[in-house]
Amino acid sequence: MENEKLMLQSCMGIKASDTLFVMYVPGRESEAQRFVEAGKALGLPVSSASIAETTQKSDRLPDQVLTGFGSASVILLVVSPIHNQVFGHHPVKDKAVERGARVGFVTTPIGTYDPKKTERIAHVSKAMGQRLSEAKEAFLISALGTELWLDLTERKAVVFTNFLRNPGDWGALPDYAEAAIPPIEGSAKGKLIADGTLIGVGLLPTPVRFDISEGKITRFDMSKEALAFKSLLEKGEGEIFGIAELGLGVNEFVTEFDGGFEDKKIFGGAHIGVGGNLDLGGKQPSTVHLDIILRKVSLKLDKKWLLEEGKLAQKI
Repeated sequence: MENEKLMLQSCMGIKASDTLFVMYVPGRESEAQRFVEAGKALGLPVSSASIAETTQKSDRLPDQVLTGFGSASVILLVVSPIHNQVFGHHPVKDKAVERGARVGFVTTPIGTYDPKKTERIAHVSKAMGQRLSEAKEAFLISALGTELWLDLTERKAVVFTNFLRNPGDWGALPDYAEAAIPPIEGSAKGKLIADGTLIGVGLLPTPVRFDISEGKITRFDMSKEALAFKSLLEKGEGEIFGIAELGLGVNEFVTEFDGGFEDKKIFGGAHIGVGGNLDLGGKQPSTVHLDIILRKVSLKLDKKWLLEEGKLAQKI
């Protein structure tokens, strides 16, 4: 559990006054237990609880989970990829963050923890977030034909890093990070040709197209993947087809897509969130939020290219 102890100290900024709550799905119980033991070894009061694999955002959560989210100062979620989506945009997480808890999603098994890589990922995420916050408009293109314009006027980016040391910080561990911004609602227009992953559906065998007008997806192509994505969105309420987010991957140490949540972190790619964005600082309510992930994009902010075919076009 030495890597888990190091992560708690380095990433979560553990203090003697902290209390730790670990939530897990049954398939990752052994990983969760290592964090429980690491917390105890650091002298923390620790509690834990399991969550059903089938838990949805609308389900009532077990009392132990509600208590953990409601009282612990450090909360770790050792869960499945779909739960990263469910709880990343869940009211119980939002309330925990509002009261000052630090919330970490443990998205993959912990290998050897490298603080230097963590520091570089955090630097890139902050730099990309600053560029997004300074921009008034974004133009996203790709070699496959993506052309999407977004109004970013007076919107501020949300920066996710691996350092969750301050009250209200939340993000994913061990090496997940991104910079994301909610565009002005109703502004997005153009088309997306996705060649990466549709969250909740998986890795795309062939590219799929989404037409966008007045800030919403107005046409899904007839591929089974696009229609499956549409079906998942339709299970939600509110602005289920609304463009909610422009997100950028910032981890330069991974390159392989595997069809899951982690694909959003890969440097040079971008994801377009669909559904709600209130927790990102937007004004679009929805009970669903799913991402369309593209590989190796080009991104122009105002009149300057930030990315060209997945590579930095300026120094950060």
